[in-house]
Amino acid sequence: MNLETAEYIRVGTIFYALVERPTLSNSTEKIMLPWSKETISNDLGKEFLLKVKKFFSFICIPNHLSYSREIKNFYNIYHPLDYQIDVESELDMNILKEKLKYTFIHLRHIFGEDQFHLGLDYIKILLEKPTQILPILALVSNERETGKSLFLKFLRKIFSFNATYTFAETFLNNFNADTYGKLLLLVEETKSDNIQFVEKLKYLSTADKNTFEKKGQDRQEGDSFVKILITSNFETSFIKISPIVLRSIPRFII
Repeated sequence: MNLETAEYIRVGTIFYALVERPTLSNSTEKIMLPWSKETISNDLGKEFLLKVKKFFSFICIPNHLSYSREIKNFYNIYHPLDYQIDVESELDMNILKEKLKYTFIHLRHIFGEDQFHLGLDYIKILLEKPTQILPILALVSNERETGKSLFLKFLRKIFSFNATYTFAETFLNNFNADTYGKLLLLVEETKSDNIQFVEKLKYLSTADKNTFEKKGQDRQEGDSFVKILITSNFETSFIKISPIVLRSIPRFII
C-alpha cells in the first residue's frame, strides 16, 4: 500500500487515511489515521479531494452476520470480523467436533463438562447477538498456566479489534475513550478490594449507555454493549464483593 492506493475519508470536518499496518505475524491490520486536507492535496492534488467519501459522523453498530461499514451517511467504527461466517449451512455438531477438536478440548477444560454447553452459548450469543447483556465471566485458578489467558487470546482472535485487553486500574481512569465501541473488555490478573472498581464493573455490565472521554476533549455519551471477562489467580479473594452478590456471579474455577 502507498499514498495513491490508501483510502481517504472525511468524517465531519476531519480527514482520515485508512491504511494497512504490518503486524508481527506477517499479516496486516487496517487502522485509521488523522490526515490533513493540505497533505492530501499536496500529495494527490486538489481534484482528489472531490473523490473522498464524506460522512456526517461516527457511529458504532455491532453486527457480525450482516455487517455494514456505511450506514445512512455515518461511518461505522465497529470492526468487521476477519473472516466470513457461513449462515446458510445447517449446523452439525458432529462435524464441528471433528474440525474443532482442540478448540472443544480447551473449552471443556475452561467450562467443565457440566457447563460446556453454557460456554458454547456464551460465545454464540457474542457472535449472533452482540448487544445482548451477558454476566461478567470470571476465570479463576490458584495455579498458573491453566489456559485462562489462552481463552482470552482465543476470543481476541475471533472478535479482533472489538476485544481489547485492560487492567482493573483503568476502570477508575476518567479517560476511557479507548473502550468505546468494544464488545469485550479482557481483564487479566485481577485482584482488587476497591469498592469503586466493583461498582464500575456492575454498571458497565448492565448499562446500555456510557460516557466516554478523551484527553483534551469533552465527554460524550454513546451506546454501550460491552461484556467483561476477568481472570485471576486468587480463587476466593480476586474481588471484594458481598457474599450474596458473589454467589450470583458465574465463575469457572479451572
